Amino acid sequence: MRRAAAIDAVTGVYAFALAASSVMLTFIAIGEGLSLTTIAMLSATSAATQFGSRAAITGLYRIVSDRTIMAGALGLLVLSMIAVLVFPGIAGLLLAQALQGVSRAGFWSGSQVHVLRSARNPARRMAINQFFSGGLGALGPVMAGLAAERDQRSAIILVAIVSSVGAAGCVLLTRHPVFERVTKSAENGVWQQRGVRIGSFGSLAAGAFNSVLVTFVPVLFDGIGWSEAAVGTLVSVVNAGLLVGSLVAGAVRPSLFALTVTAATLVIATGTGALALTDVASPVAVAGAIAAGVASGVILTLAPTLVSRSAPEPLRGSAVVFAGIFRAGALFGTPIIVAGTSLILPLAVAMLVVGAASGIPGAIAAGRSRNE
Repeated sequence: MRRAAAIDAVTGVYAFALAASSVMLTFIAIGEGLSLTTIAMLSATSAATQFGSRAAITGLYRIVSDRTIMAGALGLLVLSMIAVLVFPGIAGLLLAQALQGVSRAGFWSGSQVHVLRSARNPARRMAINQFFSGGLGALGPVMAGLAAERDQRSAIILVAIVSSVGAAGCVLLTRHPVFERVTKSAENGVWQQRGVRIGSFGSLAAGAFNSVLVTFVPVLFDGIGWSEAAVGTLVSVVNAGLLVGSLVAGAVRPSLFALTVTAATLVIATGTGALALTDVASPVAVAGAIAAGVASGVILTLAPTLVSRSAPEPLRGSAVVFAGIFRAGALFGTPIIVAGTSLILPLAVAMLVVGAASGIPGAIAAGRSRNE
């Protein structure tokens, strides 16, 4: 019980610090007068380092324990906040985003693997863990929004302190043995598993929406006159939807994991597309964002569980990381898609493009899986 409480606490601390820092970086970029394209490219930098780090992390699981990877990820989050304080302007933002990308890759894969290896009932345990993550993560943007209107420097220092506490807390976690080494062909074969494909494309959709939420939702609603505090509150409400999604996912039977992940993928696609209506029907856009947040909570709970159940024991760490690569790829590709589309079309249209791109692969994968 003590070990379970420890992983929930560490995950919650990380979610709070990351959510606060992500929104804070966007507010800093807006305050610096950076263009939408530049803000998008900064976000893409974080996603690029996250994407590139995932492959390396697969090998790390065969060298060090998952709790060590998580502690290192929290340390990198501390360094990202120091970078913003030490290096003013775009240089600090660029370095902070790069460090956060590596941090995300290490922590989220590490925490998911840790929970799945520790639990007797993985889906239920993952749901509880995501509940803590979503609950504390929902508070982060509120703090960031309020602090942005007062003293950004103090908020950045607070995030660094909270992250340091989380890193120290990792010593309380179970030290699982490293995964045994497998052949490269066996590791590559994980994609042949039906659950891995469905879970991976669900992770892609959730990653795309996360990128939109922390990078473009503030821009969209700032554009229609919302205050920074109001935008931060909206992002927190959407993140709170993760709690609902986690609770829903915890009650799903294993036989329905694949179907539920597919349905949640389509809800995310629809909710992202609804942001195209921010200018003309903001309540619809808000409702769509909240629905996508709930669906993201479902996927963050069930996708790792689904891919882990679908892979042999020595490959379960690799399977979780593999699905995370799709999430990281979406975090990397979404800002590029939005930036490219917005050069010739309104930002609202870019939301439609992202919505379609995030949902179609999952729908195709589910359709093909039924025919196998």
